Amino acid sequence: MYIVFIIMGIAFLVGVIVYLVKKYEKKRTEELAECFQYLSFRSVEQRELPDFKITSRGHSRRRYNNFEGRSSGLDLSIFDYRYTVGGGKNQHTYNITIAMTNASLPVFQLSKEGLFQKLVDKFSPKDIDFEDYPIFSEKYLLKGDDEQAIRKTFTPEVLCFFESDEPCYVESNGSKLIFCKPNKRIKPENMNEFLEKVKQCFKRL
Repeated sequence: MYIVFIIMGIAFLVGVIVYLVKKYEKKRTEELAECFQYLSFRSVEQRELPDFKITSRGHSRRRYNNFEGRSSGLDLSIFDYRYTVGGGKNQHTYNITIAMTNASLPVFQLSKEGLFQKLVDKFSPKDIDFEDYPIFSEKYLLKGDDEQAIRKTFTPEVLCFFESDEPCYVESNGSKLIFCKPNKRIKPENMNEFLEKVKQCFKRL
């Protein structure tokens, strides 16, 4: 008898959590729509996932809350992205907001350099460093096959921008460029600030 009540209690709790999550997601979508309408962006139908390293991670990958528009001479696509790594008790789902534009650049991935990666690089050096910009080299992991072309792309202006800015993730697949905050979904009230960072980054690259 007690087991039945326990099961009913768990089911009720799960139901409440699902309801609250759906309510929160609906509110977020509505607030984003209002924010982007003010910016003259339009809501668009579900788009395919772009081909990037970050969008090939994990499983249960989903792109949603898609908005497109033009700002400061850039054609921008902004969307939320969700993916899951692991399974069972070790499963973890990440939600991030990604900004994307068209750009003809060498293929590269720029990410925050953590302690684990620093240790790995000692045995398998793949990080592209800049001796004259130690803060950048300490702060970021820059990877790509065409090192010479990447070094030409990361001009002193670009390097100084990343040295002074908060850690971010930037990736080029050769024809498109994306920008996001590591494992962070941007709140609607912070979207204007996020877009300003995006435009500053994209224009420099």
